[in-house]
This record gives sequence, structure tokens and C-alpha cells, in this order.
Amino acid sequence: MGLLSLPSTFLCLTVLSVPPPEAADRFVFRPADHLDAGVRFELDAPLGRIEAKAPALEGEMVLRGGRAKGRFRVRVDRIQTGNEGRDRDLEKPGWLDARRFMFIGFTFEDVVTPPDLLAGGSHEVTVRGRFILRGVERPLGVKMQVRFDQATQILHCAGTFSVRLAEHRIQRSDSAVKAMIGLEVGEVATVKLVLQGRRVDPG
Repeated sequence: MGLLSLPSTFLCLTVLSVPPPEAADRFVFRPADHLDAGVRFELDAPLGRIEAKAPALEGEMVLRGGRAKGRFRVRVDRIQTGNEGRDRDLEKPGWLDARRFMFIGFTFEDVVTPPDLLAGGSHEVTVRGRFILRGVERPLGVKMQVRFDQATQILHCAGTFSVRLAEHRIQRSDSAVKAMIGLEVGEVATVKLVLQGRRVDPG
């Protein structure tokens, strides 16, 4: 019996047996009112530790089938150190070069997540992706503590990682830096993430 002579009921059953694609959970991260949310940068310096914050983080994360992908970024000209002169220095070409590179970013995909991630409780998730600073992309791995609050539908994420300044063409001995602190700063910056994303309709 040829394929064209098969009963139509058999063909219908074959089509219906294909499972539909698994639904996705989407989370949107916007500048939050919470004082601890956002990104913090710490950098050792001879005359004291430089601390900066970037509360205006934006991005999104999508969970589907036990995998996650996402992208985040902060505006360079929104980074705050508590000193307006120092903020302007950080935006100069030798440092973050805000005119040419407006954003610091992090992207990732195909990250394995626990099957009960959205059931509540705290989970440690290893996120491997790409960190972008001054237009230079570098591979980055960070262990994140992730917790989903079912009452508020907010996903809380926190983690810490280090960035070597030389890998992103940052001049530690730039004249603006010498004017700011007198000597070269450290080779490594510590980055602390405290993120809050609200669950939204995937459509």
C-alpha cells in the first residue's frame, strides 16, 4: 500500500503526536527603587578604595526547558562614585570612554537551570557568557545565587566576579587617574551584581 492510499485518520494522528514547544518564562530587569539593586564596582587604589554603583541596569532573561539566556547592560554615564569630578574622569577616553562605548554589558545563553528554580528557595547557578567593556568581549563565568519570589513574581539574582582592566584596554596610569588619586590603581576590579527581574507575559 502506497503512502497516498493510507487512511486520512492515520495522517491526522501522526501530526497530533508532535509535542508543542515548551512555554517560556520571561523576566524583565529595569532600574529598581530598591537601594541594593544594580551593579557595584570596587577598585583598589593607593589612597583608598574606589567604589562606584550603577543602579540603572536594564535587561531580560528567558527560561525555557531547563535552560536560560539573557542580556544585561548599564550606561557608562550613569555610573556614580559619589564624586562628580571622579565620575567625569571615569568617562574619559583613557578609562571607560563613555562617548565611544556607551554601555557595559553581559550576555549568556544555554545556561543550565534547576528544574525547580521557580518553585521557590535559593539556588546556585553557574552562568557562563560574554562580558563587554570598552567594546572588548571576554568570556566570563560567575556563580549566581538565584531566588524566585512567587508572591511578587520577582527573580532575585546576586553574584560577584573580577575583571582585569588591561584586558579591556583601560589605562591604569592615565593622566586623569593620576590627577584623581595620585598613583596607578589596581589591576583588577571587583563587580558585584544584585538584580531583580519581574516575570512578564512571554508574548
